[in-house]
Amino acid sequence: MADVPVREGASFFQTYFEIIHPRYPFLDVAECSTAYLKWKTGEIATCNDKGWSMCLLKLIFANGAILQHAWLDRTTRRQRQELVVQEQTIIADASFNPFGRVQAMLLHAILALHGENTERVIHIVGMAMRFAILHGFHCLTNDGTHEADMKIKAWWCIYCLDKVVAITLSIPPYPPDEWIETPSYEVKPEPQFFMPWAADIPDSSAGVLYSFDLRYFAHMCKIRRLHSEILTTMRRLPPDSRTLRLRELRAEIDRWVKSEEVFANGHLNREGHASPLGVVYVGHMTRVVLYSSISIETTSEIMDELLQVC
Repeated sequence: MADVPVREGASFFQTYFEIIHPRYPFLDVAECSTAYLKWKTGEIATCNDKGWSMCLLKLIFANGAILQHAWLDRTTRRQRQELVVQEQTIIADASFNPFGRVQAMLLHAILALHGENTERVIHIVGMAMRFAILHGFHCLTNDGTHEADMKIKAWWCIYCLDKVVAITLSIPPYPPDEWIETPSYEVKPEPQFFMPWAADIPDSSAGVLYSFDLRYFAHMCKIRRLHSEILTTMRRLPPDSRTLRLRELRAEIDRWVKSEEVFANGHLNREGHASPLGVVYVGHMTRVVLYSSISIETTSEIMDELLQVC
């Protein structure tokens, strides 16, 4: 990592935490800040947690670079192969605790998601989900500790990514929702974090404090649970119950789209995923998933609604 200039490394961190973290907040910002400072000062080579700090740096740099469309231009084939090898050894690496391994797998999943490699996304998300279930992330309890809060966030990040895969492939999600005991993420005031990389970016204020708004993340968790129900139950319902449940789910989707809580008292994004337009798009996509989940032998009224949705 010594060949990455500080300014470039800082920009990769800034890009990651601006774009990815509000949507998938599975990383500990304070821990990432410490790793960044150790790298910047050259202490990372001798620190006690060198392996984990280096893993964080490599994957945040890689994600930041691909989001800046610089990944293929600035990295060698060898560097990309090193990350693939690292991905394959994470589960077996006993030097990382289970939560650390889940975080690393999620970073690899985000990298694959933006690398336009569907096969790798499916592989990594499936691996992360099964590893998380093996270690009980689906039945966590919120005891009020920071560790529990971070694990709950990580679980719902895996859950949301798994539903993206399930929708793409039109397959039942795993695990069934009745297995899940982990409480939903509840929106609450997030602490302010010192992000040292902001001081190393031109035209940025040194020592910037930032608090992340995770309302969009919580909002997306709700619609992903609807996706899970649609994919799991709609095809199994008898015809006389299907129409009623379809109407109920469509009403739930409409309420989700029209909810103003996610953007209340915040800085309104005009474009991108975390914007009113992005929410409307997800709502339309969800209606398509809903109507596509029922058999073609249905009433003309339902067919009319399906055509309107499409």
